[in-house]
Amino acid sequence: MRAFDLYSPTSLPEALSLITELNGEAVPLAGGTNLLLQMGSGDVSPRAIVSLRRLEELDGLSFDPRKGLR
Repeated sequence: MRAFDLYSPTSLPEALSLITELNGEAVPLAGGTNLLLQMGSGDVSPRAIVSLRRLEELDGLSFDPRKGLR
């Protein structure tokens, strides 16, 4: 597994900006199991990982039958 940069943004706009700036060389990390297995086998070798763990906007889901999934 090659070395990579790890980013941990605190807002969704910051995360999207990082992913855009890194021009396809960054992989978002939500849970990590699949990504880490792919990196370990050499199938994926990102230059950077953008962790989504600290993003409050992605902290959960709610459902209101009148409004739908949010």
